[in-house]
Amino acid sequence: MFDQHRPPSGDGPASAVLDALPILAWQLDVDATARSFNRRALDYLGRSPMPAVTRDWRAAVHPGDAPLLDAFLAALATSREPREMEARLRRHDGAYRWFLVRAARAEGGRGWWVAATDVDERRRTEDDLRASEQRSRRIIDRIPGWVCTMTGAGELELVNRRIADYFGLEREQLRDWGALVHPDERAGVLDAWTQAVRTGDPYETEHRLLGADGAYRWFLARGLPERAAAGAVVRWYVQLTDIEDRKRAEHALQARERELTASIAHEVNQPLAAVVNNAEVCQMLIAAPTPDVGEIGGALTDILRDARRASAIVARVRQLAMTAPFEPAVLDLRDVVADVLGLAGHETRSRRVRIEATLPDDAPLVRGDRVQLQQVLQNLILNGLDAVSQLPEPRRRLAIHVGRETIDGRPCVVTAVGDAGVGAGPATLARLFEPFYTTKTRGMGMGLAVSRSIVAAHGGDLWAEVNDGPGMTFSMRLPVVDASIGSRESR
Repeated sequence: MFDQHRPPSGDGPASAVLDALPILAWQLDVDATARSFNRRALDYLGRSPMPAVTRDWRAAVHPGDAPLLDAFLAALATSREPREMEARLRRHDGAYRWFLVRAARAEGGRGWWVAATDVDERRRTEDDLRASEQRSRRIIDRIPGWVCTMTGAGELELVNRRIADYFGLEREQLRDWGALVHPDERAGVLDAWTQAVRTGDPYETEHRLLGADGAYRWFLARGLPERAAAGAVVRWYVQLTDIEDRKRAEHALQARERELTASIAHEVNQPLAAVVNNAEVCQMLIAAPTPDVGEIGGALTDILRDARRASAIVARVRQLAMTAPFEPAVLDLRDVVADVLGLAGHETRSRRVRIEATLPDDAPLVRGDRVQLQQVLQNLILNGLDAVSQLPEPRRRLAIHVGRETIDGRPCVVTAVGDAGVGAGPATLARLFEPFYTTKTRGMGMGLAVSRSIVAAHGGDLWAEVNDGPGMTFSMRLPVVDASIGSRESR
């Protein structure tokens, strides 16, 4: 309880002023005991029925704020400067409210005047806002994606843990997020964001962002506005989606398309050039005074042969390019190898690589989809070409072998593609068939993974081994079908 002593009677006007102020006020002696209180303080803290019993006003401070009070009083004892703190004070009914407590030296230096302003509503509002922010943070941290919120003015507000971990930065450090955009896209991204904030239109861009590991990755950024009832944008919700793998796949596909286009142009150009040459010969023969019908017929025969050859090349390319459904048939793998070697001929010659193919006359038959098995062998041969392209020309060679094998009493046919390249270490060998794993600077990392899935769908295996000498060998094992079945289906 508190002493209800008032200021001396000579301070009547001062007492009236203190009673009129919307604060709690009291005076402390040099030993920090309370000497007098204004009316509001007495009404709040509670009047003592025995005014002189105690002057220990400190009992009204919340126990949890006692360390703050001790530091506050210690500072008053050693300094003449005003001091302040925020603490909870107990009301006469036992309830606590927050106050901003300020103290200043009394005139003459004996004791202090203390003024306590009720800030309970402000503190509760701050606590509610803090709790709301923590709830929001818990929610966005649990979203399985990269999420952040921006203010209506476009400033960073909250980021979830995934974003902070990727950049290795906290929210305050991410406010200048534009500096993390790749320089090639930075100006366009910032212009697009500024435009979205100005108009309130949804935001969407693709750009690279710098991670904590020092590497850039591609992201798709989408932002949607939240509007107040009047229509003004009050907040933006932005989601980042990692599209690095998709971008790599697109770039690899574009590169493969360019390679395929060049290969088709070269392969088709040869028979077409022969067609043109023979057609010119026919024109010359027909223009002669006595046309040689025999020579004209021979030239026309050559034209038909070369035209059919060009048509066959285009048909093979179209068949490989189609994403046709699985159509199993009895196949001779020697024919499949020959088709793929024909398609890879231009690439082989341009890189000056020699291919040695061992295709035995008695190779067993297999059941499978011709197009898909061509895709597998084409991928293995192109990988082999990549492996030897940087070697001295005499060492640029691939070896293709088709042979028999028996596994657990089951006859199989094995097609092996070996190169004399640099090979691979144990760690690389263990991951070669993982999706998106590649040792090439421009590789997509999907070719071997897809190839293995195709072979598995055919009931076979695809694996890689390091050669005793230089290079590696990739082997495809497929089950053999009964020869009589093959002969019946071929009729």
